Amino acid sequence: MFDDSSPPPADDTPSGDEPTGRPSDPGTRALSRMLDAILGRVTPSVTLILIIVTAVAVGSYLAGLAALSGGIRTVWIVLGALFGFIAIRGLVRLRWNLAAIRRHRSDVVNELIDLRQSDPQADSVVIDMIETTESDDVRYTRAGYSGASGDFTRIGRNLEGFTSASSPWLTRLVTTAKRGVVAVLTSIALALVFAFLALIFLIALAL
Repeated sequence: MFDDSSPPPADDTPSGDEPTGRPSDPGTRALSRMLDAILGRVTPSVTLILIIVTAVAVGSYLAGLAALSGGIRTVWIVLGALFGFIAIRGLVRLRWNLAAIRRHRSDVVNELIDLRQSDPQADSVVIDMIETTESDDVRYTRAGYSGASGDFTRIGRNLEGFTSASSPWLTRLVTTAKRGVVAVLTSIALALVFAFLALIFLIALAL
């Protein structure tokens, strides 16, 4: 789901609440608010989805073990564990990356500031994202995850061509934003399959 080879490893040491560059600058504060607004809504939603998907996958797997026997049970042990791992793994990696990015928000903001100063085209892209995010603040209240995830995905799409080796945390943010929705949709699809199979297993146990 995710390629963690390029970004730096996450650690549990916060890098500070304010960017080290220009904390009093209005643009810096706007960038911080943008990240807080998006990550503050996406992260809890991904956590909730992870809990639900894990519960459905594990419950279905256990129900299958109880309902099946013989060779088909052996097949279920292998395939159920494999697809359950796939469903959960993508969300775990997404949740890990989101937590790391939130802890290093100041690093992301500083890299965005440097990008704006070095590339006029990137500056206009970032300004547009800030204005869009701030105008969507009311929509977040109604749309929740769907509204925030749209802006999060837009970060990955708009900033994809501006990342470099000198901006590791911005690169990590863009990679996570680009692939995060795919991970969520894949996990939800597998969870729906597990839920359907769990229903079949429970009916078989009841008969």
